[in-house]
Amino acid sequence: MALRQMPIDTLEEGLYADSVYLVRRRQLARSKAGRFYLNLVLSDKTGEIVARMFNKVEAYAHVFNEGDFIEIQGRVQTYEGKLQIVLDALSKVETDSIDPQDFLPAGRHDSEDLFARLRALLESIEEPKIRELCLAALDDETIGRLFKVAPAAQSMHHPFIGGLLEHTLSVMMLLDVVSRHYQNVNRSVILAGGFFHDIGKIRELVYETALGYSDEGRLIPHLIIGVQIVDDLVRRIGGMPEDLRLQIEHIILSHHGTREFGSPVIPATVEAIIVHQVDDLDAKVYAYQAHLEQTPDDATWSERHFLLGTHIRRTNEATKNLYGYHLDGPRPKPGVAAKSNGADSSPKKKAAPKTDAPASAATSASEKSADDERQVDMFGNKV
Repeated sequence: MALRQMPIDTLEEGLYADSVYLVRRRQLARSKAGRFYLNLVLSDKTGEIVARMFNKVEAYAHVFNEGDFIEIQGRVQTYEGKLQIVLDALSKVETDSIDPQDFLPAGRHDSEDLFARLRALLESIEEPKIRELCLAALDDETIGRLFKVAPAAQSMHHPFIGGLLEHTLSVMMLLDVVSRHYQNVNRSVILAGGFFHDIGKIRELVYETALGYSDEGRLIPHLIIGVQIVDDLVRRIGGMPEDLRLQIEHIILSHHGTREFGSPVIPATVEAIIVHQVDDLDAKVYAYQAHLEQTPDDATWSERHFLLGTHIRRTNEATKNLYGYHLDGPRPKPGVAAKSNGADSSPKKKAAPKTDAPASAATSASEKSADDERQVDMFGNKV
């Protein structure tokens, strides 16, 4: 018999829910009156909802765990301005009867399109060995497959299937613009740092049936795992200049910015501080906008975000799908190298010989074409 599924984003006050959901969080709590109750967060790919059980708690408290699937029956109610389900009954559902991917939140963009855009950015890296290093990761069967589906976090930002890819591409698109804006920064190192900064999350997190941390991830943070991955790739390709390896691995280790937030070192290069700030920007823009999506449509202010430490004010009329970024034009074609502002170690063109022609006439048609090319990024957006 097919299991009943009522998408969470279709639930309304007064409905009687009879459906299967994934248990994101499970807590045995105590009320002010001293009575135990079950406090759950249930989810599917459309969202999540709080569910509480006040009766028969002892009978149900230990029949399931976080990460399990349960079939529930209960009434949808509004409590403190938010929907919740007051449960009458529940039962554990074995995973062999369902497809776990149907219950995990997913991104809003096509993963193959994002992956193609990521590849095009990596192929535009000027420094040959850095480009080879990045593409070796992307073309690795295991790394490439996991990079497409891993979340970027369990809850703070981009906590959905494909979130790591979406966040990394967003960071790299921003870094591509920033690296052109500043003089005397190494665009190749910046883009590689942006690509590798969170790559350790493919092993730090688990995301087959529920989002959480692996045993490895609980013992070794993704910053260290990321350095291990880069070290393995460096040995595989051979010939990587030691200083470039150190710069990229320093970015991975320092991208959280401070020791307080988990980085063993503080950014010590301009490329590292650029990656740290852009990574922090993209994560927080997502956190702000995702929090507003959970706010009632007619509310100007959100509830206080615990991790961000503030209420968030709505500044536009959009209420759904707030977070996103512009992906104008078709998928970029591979092999198009972008221009640099100038601190890469790739060969530089010789300066043109001096002429007696007036300055206004000295720029050739080809030089004008190159200047025009520098005014747009690889996706056709003006920079």
